[in-house]
Amino acid sequence: RMGGATLEHGKPSATARRKAMMNGKSLRLNVSRPLSASSRSLTAVSPGGAGSPAHTGRVDQGGTALAPEGAAYLEFCKHNDVEPIHSLLAQLTESDISVKHYHFTKDQVEGLFAALQKKIGDLTLCFSDARLDDETQALLFKSLIYLQRVSTLDLSENNLSPLHIPTMGKMLSVTPTLVVLCLRGCRITDSTWEVLCRDGLERNKSLKRLDVSYNLMTD
Repeated sequence: RMGGATLEHGKPSATARRKAMMNGKSLRLNVSRPLSASSRSLTAVSPGGAGSPAHTGRVDQGGTALAPEGAAYLEFCKHNDVEPIHSLLAQLTESDISVKHYHFTKDQVEGLFAALQKKIGDLTLCFSDARLDDETQALLFKSLIYLQRVSTLDLSENNLSPLHIPTMGKMLSVTPTLVVLCLRGCRITDSTWEVLCRDGLERNKSLKRLDVSYNLMTD
């Protein structure tokens, strides 16, 4: 325990030590095993382990009524010429939604949040290794600013753009429900970490657990 923060599995960076205590609350912070700039990128493993089959699914064509979330998602896809992700459609009635290992685009973000507007209650969203490009990241963080019902957010193994870290910081500064944030392997540097802390983490009052392991911050 250092400055009120619980540090997991290794020595934290000096920057992380300075920023671990925020708003007088205890923040469980994982800062272990930073990657060097020359390190090989992490290998993505499918949810079922090596050799697991690819994501599959089919939209029910038997006339079964869809839940409002699914109807909103398919309506968006239809009117915007977007290919629906059928396994995502199947998750939309749940509180835990994952697009891990998909190539998730800006259009897919729009479709997902059109569906999420129909949901009530806190959400767990996993975008791990979703290959989020700059445009998609920008829209995702802006959409999360207005949703404000996410309790767990996993952005691990995405190359987060420094251009959109301020928007992400704004999202963190206003969200009232986020408890767990995973930024593992996002190639966060010292400079982007400073911005994220200044614009978001220092102002956030709900976060309890933060994973920033496997990044590029120095000791």
